[in-house]
Amino acid sequence: SLVRYDGEYVEVVFKEPANTPCYSHVVKGVKISRDLHPRIEISLELKKTSEVCIECLGIVETRLKIGPIERGSEIVVNGLAIRI
Repeated sequence: SLVRYDGEYVEVVFKEPANTPCYSHVVKGVKISRDLHPRIEISLELKKTSEVCIECLGIVETRLKIGPIERGSEIVVNGLAIRI
C-alpha cells in the first residue's frame, strides 16, 4: 500500500503472510520501463532469518522508499500495482 508521496519519493509498504515470522524480504529483481508513464516493477522474495521462531504464522512487512519518481508513475511490488 502507498504510505506517503512527497512529490519526489514514494514510500510503499508490502505485507506478505509466511508460515513463521522468521523471514525477511530481499529484492530479487527490479525492472523499469518508460511508456506514457514510468513503471517500476519490484520482485521480492522471502528469505529465512537466523532467528529461532516458535510462532506458527507471521506477516512479513517491508517498507520501500523509491525515487525520485514523477506523479502518474506506476509501482508494482510482487504483482500489486500502485499508481502515484
